[in-house]
Amino acid sequence: MKHLPYGGSTAARTIACPAWHSRAEGIPKTKAGKAADEGNLLHDAMELRYLEDRPFEHMVGALEYEGIVLTEDHITDHLEPAFAMTEQVLDDLNIGELMVEPFVQHTPDLIGGSIDMIGLSEDRTHLLILDFKFGRGRVNPDSPQLPFYAVCARQDPKTKHLFESVERVTFCIVQPAINDTAQYVEKPIAYLDEFWAHYQYALDHPERASAGDHCKFCPAAPVCQTKKAQALSALSLAPKTAQEISDALKLADDVEEWVNSVRDQAMRLIESGSVLPDHKLVEGRSTRRWTDEAEETLYQEIGDAAFERKLLGLGKIEKLIGKDRLNELGVTSKPAGKPVLVPREAPGDELLNLIPQNLVKKVAQHKK
Repeated sequence: MKHLPYGGSTAARTIACPAWHSRAEGIPKTKAGKAADEGNLLHDAMELRYLEDRPFEHMVGALEYEGIVLTEDHITDHLEPAFAMTEQVLDDLNIGELMVEPFVQHTPDLIGGSIDMIGLSEDRTHLLILDFKFGRGRVNPDSPQLPFYAVCARQDPKTKHLFESVERVTFCIVQPAINDTAQYVEKPIAYLDEFWAHYQYALDHPERASAGDHCKFCPAAPVCQTKKAQALSALSLAPKTAQEISDALKLADDVEEWVNSVRDQAMRLIESGSVLPDHKLVEGRSTRRWTDEAEETLYQEIGDAAFERKLLGLGKIEKLIGKDRLNELGVTSKPAGKPVLVPREAPGDELLNLIPQNLVKKVAQHKK
């Protein structure tokens, strides 16, 4: 997958902190973790399903990404729900023309990225920008990533024809780990001009920096002076009121992410051969585990005593007897989850919330 300097995944960061780009120059990106690799595997499966009409079952054991092989559980837990949600969206919006994984560019070799799915309604007045998310971190369909893709598609020669009669754009997130239905928001086509004005304003002011949620995956975060200042400001807090504690909690989340990014960068430096004056790598604690030959060897040694009977996972049983029959049997329950402290989801346009309010008027003036 080709990545340009300014892409969809960094759209929110660019709007909120244009300085990230210059500050990240020369800093190696963090290697993707297992969760990200699994997400790429699932994206590949959805792409094959739509581009080649290949059944998911035919991919089991054959489709692989970075050593992760597609399994039946991937189909039950992620792919089938994602496919069902997507088909419902395509039906609801009466999509007649569909493109899967087009690579679009607003500015060649600088601004652009791959869209999971772009569709046009039969009457050619309604455009769909759809993105698959397979993680457990909730993604808002109002995310700047989707209008970023839309403005790139409107500019790219191979997709600009789709916009000739478009009046409305639907931004859609399909995230089976979080929602049973697709989440989407509809905007008038003029919204793309509004979005691009904000984005262009950020590009025109590359020195502006700010710290916040957008720092999470920024490669410059460990060495960023703005992020460091935010961390230092946390040390001077003495929250007492409910509002002060709430503000401090938000700051604590941001600082915790920064601390983790510093540790990750330190690991990368040492692993690449650099020496840190006050730290070194040592072998961490590990636990014993079975070898690949253990099952056969122990069966020969003590027979069935080496094993215990275990009920299959809920997803596998549901696949064997069907969801309706499983519900009829009344053998499942869903206890209340452990309370988790999370930020309140602010209503309104996430894009505008990303921009400091004192800049909104400047953006409007710049647009004129």
